[in-house]
Amino acid sequence: CIPSLLSTPHETNGEFSAFQRRMVAPASNDDDDDTNTVKGEDVIDRLLVGYKRFRREKLTKRLDSKLKTLSREGQRGCKVLCVSCCDSRYDPTLVFNADPGEIFTVRNVANVIPRFVKHEDKTAETAHHGTCAAIEYAVKSLKVEAIVVLGHAQCGGCAHALSLFSEPEEAKGEKKDADVDEDDDGSSYVDAWCGLLKESVKRVCSEYDKDERLRQLEHENVRQSVENVKTFPFVRDRIAKGELKVRGGFFTIFSGGLCVMDEETKVFERIKDDDEHTLESEEEKTASKAAPEVGGEKDDDENVDPPPRSVVDDNKSNKRQKKK
Repeated sequence: CIPSLLSTPHETNGEFSAFQRRMVAPASNDDDDDTNTVKGEDVIDRLLVGYKRFRREKLTKRLDSKLKTLSREGQRGCKVLCVSCCDSRYDPTLVFNADPGEIFTVRNVANVIPRFVKHEDKTAETAHHGTCAAIEYAVKSLKVEAIVVLGHAQCGGCAHALSLFSEPEEAKGEKKDADVDEDDDGSSYVDAWCGLLKESVKRVCSEYDKDERLRQLEHENVRQSVENVKTFPFVRDRIAKGELKVRGGFFTIFSGGLCVMDEETKVFERIKDDDEHTLESEEEKTASKAAPEVGGEKDDDENVDPPPRSVVDDNKSNKRQKKK
């Protein structure tokens, strides 16, 4: 049962460990993945090659039977709602080694959950229909037993929110007047969405130095989203009845490591690779500061990977490549 993933050992048959090894292994030129061996192929063709491999290698008798059962019975067995980021480098079903039908997944930029707003009070700025509608459906119709907000390291949405709100309003206005963005088409959807992180950015900037802010914002954003989802009346009611749990998690892309937010302290604690959900001893924590384990709380992706890019940076880069 997926809700137990965040509280008790979960049998993975070694698959998550293998996933972690693939995440940290260096790139190989001898990759036998036929989705990567066709040079110059169209991106759609590559998807179709992947589909054929799925049919050939992944669609086992067990999975085929599972899909047929899901087709007949629907999502009645789904017990978890996971709100995660759109980032293509991680996937909740992989992280939790879940089967189809086990996790109802909602993905948006920066895994944000807005606060509840009454229907009559909604405006264009507060009517976040997609995420809120999915939460309502999962809680009211699917009767999920757990909501998990799963953030991740090197989040482009959080990086963009920092770029928008970490400077004083006056300085930002002067900079905008002096630096006209030739690629600005007036859409600003990302800016508007990342505006939901404004207060979290202010809190982080008031407490941490510049080089610590991104990781702290990634954590704070999960904390705030966990609190925000509890403002929905139908969530709050089921929590009060003991029918629903809300948890926060954080995935480190470089190492494939998972941290879970402690409900009382709000601190993110690493889940050990052997699936022991026990907090590290003080001695282990002291040792990890001197020589951090790969994927541990002290293993910041910024120290081992290129600096995180904001979603807007990636968009501008793509536009420049197209122009070339």
